[in-house]
Amino acid sequence: MKTEKLFNECLANVPNDITIEIDLSFDIANKIDKILSDRKISQKDFAAMIGKKESEISKWLKGTHNFTLRTIAKISAVLEEPIIEVAGEHKTNNEYVFINLIDSSPKTNISNRSKSISIRDNSDYTPVLWNNFSFCTANNDMIN
Repeated sequence: MKTEKLFNECLANVPNDITIEIDLSFDIANKIDKILSDRKISQKDFAAMIGKKESEISKWLKGTHNFTLRTIAKISAVLEEPIIEVAGEHKTNNEYVFINLIDSSPKTNISNRSKSISIRDNSDYTPVLWNNFSFCTANNDMIN
């Protein structure tokens, strides 16, 4: 009984954000496992589909993997099903344009000259056509 009491005391002292993180991690692993099981996809086949080793997929499905958003997005794309959903209004057909801005000043170090930004609204950029290439110029307030 002392062990159970000590365990419960320790558990009560775990910060809430850690508890939520662990719950989310297990929920994600369970969701992936359920999709694979429902579709009769083996870990080996899923690993091949996503370009990972089977051992990594096995680690994912244990529920202790710290998934990045990039990995979750890739899994969702490969399985063609959302793994997580964000509560609230979800706008479909969002149009994002990604632009590389180059500072052509010769005094600027080349590694600091390119800056990627994303633009969500057509009013934020102006399309420019040149020599069969399509470019966009951003409004000045888009550049930090």
